[in-house]
Amino acid sequence: MLRRILRSGLLIVVIGGCVWWLPRPRRLAPLAEKSPPIHATAQENELQTNRFLAVKNAPPPEKLPSPTPHGVPIPSVEDKDSIFELIAVVDGDTIRIDYRGKPTYVRLLRINTPEVGRRGYEEATESLRALVGEGPVRIVSEIPGRIETDHYGRLLAYVYVGDLNVNLEIVRRGWSKFWPIFGEGRFAESFRKAQKEAQESTAGLWGQSGER
Repeated sequence: MLRRILRSGLLIVVIGGCVWWLPRPRRLAPLAEKSPPIHATAQENELQTNRFLAVKNAPPPEKLPSPTPHGVPIPSVEDKDSIFELIAVVDGDTIRIDYRGKPTYVRLLRINTPEVGRRGYEEATESLRALVGEGPVRIVSEIPGRIETDHYGRLLAYVYVGDLNVNLEIVRRGWSKFWPIFGEGRFAESFRKAQKEAQESTAGLWGQSGER
């Protein structure tokens, strides 16, 4: 029994010594992450340049037309001074025209004649009717190619019969003051002169009360 124990102990010592002298595995260092290049390569620079030029030279996005206010058709720049058939004279500062098959109201710019029931209403309406006759009339906007409307959706424009500015003539005949509520516009000086002529000659409403 003692011999067996001694033999077992000796065997353990021999095995332990052999294990001790076996070569140990080398401890590997962790792999270093590859740092990104500080400077871009020539190929990357060329790619970036091409992208920049593609964006710079790209055509501008298509501009969609603005919605038409109150369903009023907006003419193009080419027909900014357009001739239309006259449907009716509504009052002293408003007419109705046939705009490409669509009845459209036109509010004459820079004037404001008497409303229904006020002094001078019938005379102002008849004066406008005499000026435009049976038409046709030419519609001229304040800014060429741009149609403006009031809060009722009526076109704001100058109305011409031939070369006669009807808006201006209404002021000269004394049925309206120069009325710059929508701005003085490009004919402001002419309107002031027309108003002065009407005052001095006591035309229209100026002759009825001496003032408007």
